[in-house]
Amino acid sequence: FTVIPDAVPVLAKLSLWADVFLITRVDSDEQETLATKALESGGVFTAGGVDPIKSIFCSLPIGRSSIVRQISPNLHIDNDVSVVAPLKPHLPNIALVNPAP
Repeated sequence: FTVIPDAVPVLAKLSLWADVFLITRVDSDEQETLATKALESGGVFTAGGVDPIKSIFCSLPIGRSSIVRQISPNLHIDNDVSVVAPLKPHLPNIALVNPAP
């Protein structure tokens, strides 16, 4: 797992005025541990950044959709059409972005 360095200051700024939740897809407990360590070492959880308790993990896209529905955010940003399609009737704002190359 890798944190995109340019994303860290953006997440920090967003965290100043919004509750930011990070939902990461993993296949095992070991991957969850590796992802958490990457977020920590990448500076995502530093002071003023994302609250570590708001880092959530799931193993399937449908799990991510379910988590997002429970959180019921004003804005959800995702890169997976299979996640955002079932959310459209339930959320006011969805941004579908392309995955990084």
